[in-house]
Amino acid sequence: MTTEPQNVPTFELDAVREHLAATDAELLVYIDETHMSYLPTYLVRADAMHVLGAPPEQVLRQLWLAARCYATNGEVYLAKWPVHQFRRRRLLPLELAITVADGEVLTAAKKHFIVDPMTLLAGAEPDVVTEEVGALTRFFRGGDISDQADLTGFLAVTYWMVLGAIASADNEALEMVRALTARILEKNLWLARKRVGGLGRMLCAHQVIGELRPAVPDGIVDAIAEHGRLHGEALAARLADDEAVRKTGEGALDVTSMALLAMASAAGIDLGERLAARKEEPELAQALAYAPLLGHTAVA
Repeated sequence: MTTEPQNVPTFELDAVREHLAATDAELLVYIDETHMSYLPTYLVRADAMHVLGAPPEQVLRQLWLAARCYATNGEVYLAKWPVHQFRRRRLLPLELAITVADGEVLTAAKKHFIVDPMTLLAGAEPDVVTEEVGALTRFFRGGDISDQADLTGFLAVTYWMVLGAIASADNEALEMVRALTARILEKNLWLARKRVGGLGRMLCAHQVIGELRPAVPDGIVDAIAEHGRLHGEALAARLADDEAVRKTGEGALDVTSMALLAMASAAGIDLGERLAARKEEPELAQALAYAPLLGHTAVA
C-alpha cells in the first residue's frame, strides 16, 4: 500500500490570481506592448494562466507577446544580460519563436539570436558568443568532455544550433548538428546513463530532434513525457524553496516541451492520437492541453 506524500509545496492560487490581476492593471497603462521591460511580465503571466487553468489560447497569446519583446529588443537583451545566462539569452527566444510560429518573430529571432553552426565550429564566431559557449563547455575550443556538467553544456549549445537551424529552415545545418551530437553522445554514454536535472532535459530534447526524421512518433512522445517529468521535479524543488514561485506561478509552463511539439508538427508528425492514448499520464497533461494549438490532432 502506498500513501500520498504529505506537505508537498503547491502554488498559492489566491496569490497567483492576485498577481495576474495586478499585471492586468499594469498592462492597461502601457505605451508600447513590446517594451523590453514587459518580457518577464508576459512570461510569468503565461505561467500564472497555466496554473489557473486558463484556455490554452490565452496562455499562448502571452508567449506570443513575450516572443515579440524578444524580437523587438534582441540586441538590448544580449547587451544587458550576463553571458552565462544562456537559456534566456539564446534558447528561450528561439523556443518561443518556434512555438508561436509568427513569421516576423522568426525573422527577428534569426537576426538576433542565431549564429551559423559552421562559424562556431570554425572558431570564427563573435567574441561574446565565445564567452557564452566557453561558460558552458570546453568542447568547442578543443577540450574534452569529462563530466556531466560539460556534457550538459555541450548539449545546450547543440540544442541552440538545432533551434537556429529549424528557425532558418536550414536542413543541412540541422543534419550536421544532429550527427555531431549523436557522435559525442555515443562517445560519452557513461555520462548520459541517468536522465536527471538539466542533463536529462537536454537528452530528452535531443531525443526528439533525433527522431523527427525519420519519424519515430512513439519515441517523441516518450521523450516529451520524460521532459515533463523532469520539469515537474525541478518545479517542485523551486516551489519548496521560493515563495515568489508559489505566489506567481513562475516557471510552471514547460516551454521546451511546447517547442518540441511545434517542431514535430512542422516536420509533419501528428502526435494527437498517441498523446490521447496516454492521457492518464500526468507528465503528458500539458502536452495534451496545448498540442491541438501546436498543429496536432485534437482527439477527444
